Amino acid sequence: MGKVTSTMAMFYGARSFNSDLSKWDVSRVTNLEQTFYASYAFNSDISKWQVSKATTLRYTFGIAKLFNSDLSTWDVSKVTNLFSTFGDAWDFNSDLSSWDVSKITISHSMKNVFHSAKSFNFKSALDVAWENKNPSIYPGTLMYSGSCSEDIACGKCGRKSTEEGEEGS
Repeated sequence: MGKVTSTMAMFYGARSFNSDLSKWDVSRVTNLEQTFYASYAFNSDISKWQVSKATTLRYTFGIAKLFNSDLSTWDVSKVTNLFSTFGDAWDFNSDLSSWDVSKITISHSMKNVFHSAKSFNFKSALDVAWENKNPSIYPGTLMYSGSCSEDIACGKCGRKSTEEGEEGS
């Protein structure tokens, strides 16, 4: 894997795929687009992957319904496209507020990042962090359509809301 520069659609549609990829060397990969798209069962720990050369994460975990690896330490400082990265990744719920999204120059590239990611509930942290890092293109609620962050009454992440906005279980 050490010489590979693209994993685009590598496991696309591998519905029952869930092998251990924690030791893969992806340090030269620039394109992770659709790598695990529609890999419903994928949930390998890839938290230690070195993705600092990646420029696109478009649909990387789209419809990877069970995926929930902690990606908070990933260096995404060269990424220019996050469109629907976690779209329909129902179980994904990792705090990505430390991600550097400053290289994204088109607001469309940040839309639907967490679309229907039903467990995702770090909207507050991202709204502050990502908007501060890239205020001119930050799309706000357009990143969260259908996620628990948009509809905290959904019940998937265990959050509920009253009319006053209080949270509880």
